[in-house]
Amino acid sequence: MSDGPTPRSEDGTPGQPPSPSAVGRPVHVRRAPRYRAFVLTGLAAAVAVAAVIALLTPASGGYSRLALLGYLGVTLGLVGGVLGGLVAVLVDRRADRRR
Repeated sequence: MSDGPTPRSEDGTPGQPPSPSAVGRPVHVRRAPRYRAFVLTGLAAAVAVAAVIALLTPASGGYSRLALLGYLGVTLGLVGGVLGGLVAVLVDRRADRRR
């Protein structure tokens, strides 16, 4: 047994002493961007640009507008997704620098 007083809870009954890790330690919550949201936003913006280009470009060379939309959607969608991910990484690094 210890020589000190028995720890008591708020109602005065004997209780468990608080753990050393739960008392007096400042905690910092890291705020990070949601990468999926950035990538999907970049993808959606790129597919929207591809749709506008496909609608404004006349069909020629044996490709229909739907085929052009498919090719541009995949190509620009990939580029837009990568750029969205890059923006998320830059936002995350900028938030780390401010701390």
